[in-house]
Amino acid sequence: MIPCYALKAIDKCLRDIMNTPTAFGGKVILLGGDFRQVLPVVSRAPPAAVLDVCLKRSDLWHSFHHMSLKHNMRANANEEPFSRWFLQMGNGSIQSSLDGVAPDVINIPETCICNGSLIAEVFDNCTSEEMKERVILCPKNSECLAVNEEVLRILPSKNKTYLSTNSVSCDNDEAQNYPMEFINSLTPSGMPPHRLNLKVGAIIMLLRNLSITQGLCNGTRLEVIQLHEHNIEASIINQRLSRPK
Repeated sequence: MIPCYALKAIDKCLRDIMNTPTAFGGKVILLGGDFRQVLPVVSRAPPAAVLDVCLKRSDLWHSFHHMSLKHNMRANANEEPFSRWFLQMGNGSIQSSLDGVAPDVINIPETCICNGSLIAEVFDNCTSEEMKERVILCPKNSECLAVNEEVLRILPSKNKTYLSTNSVSCDNDEAQNYPMEFINSLTPSGMPPHRLNLKVGAIIMLLRNLSITQGLCNGTRLEVIQLHEHNIEASIINQRLSRPK
């Protein structure tokens, strides 16, 4: 996801450190990812601007040896047809049923269409252990929060709400332009909402690297064990710790 100028900065830094004109100072650099999924993020920029900062536009791109992974390790045997269809959609090789009229419209497989509630389709008729292995992906944080609230209503335990403490770091005259109601309505990326509703048994995600040796890293999924007044007691899913953090 890094932009091409960031890769160039790394190259220049390694050349200075190793005191050699060789690319990346002669060090081995491994890049991993799929350009269909991890394009660099350019705020409020058109697609052309995003492509301009892509790694493939870098002068250093020719220095890399390209290797492709062919076998999908995450797809089960019965999911191979969907995996191939999804790959074709990413390659833009699926023909539209309304070709010439609406070339951007494609047919969605029947197995991907939910006739009722998406939450019921994913979480109904499954055990508590199976529920921990299932997840609903959302393109926007607002949609994710709505799904989370709907799932919480299904859990039988008692709801507990945690409120954030917000403040404006500026002089008093400027602070009047940012009412607290407006500040509380914001949910920046990587931060929990102002009103965080939780229940015992809910699945949460860690947002900071607390202890790498214990597996408590950014993105770790945990199950809520107890909800206290000023802290949350949880355990890592599929890895019960003797002392939950």
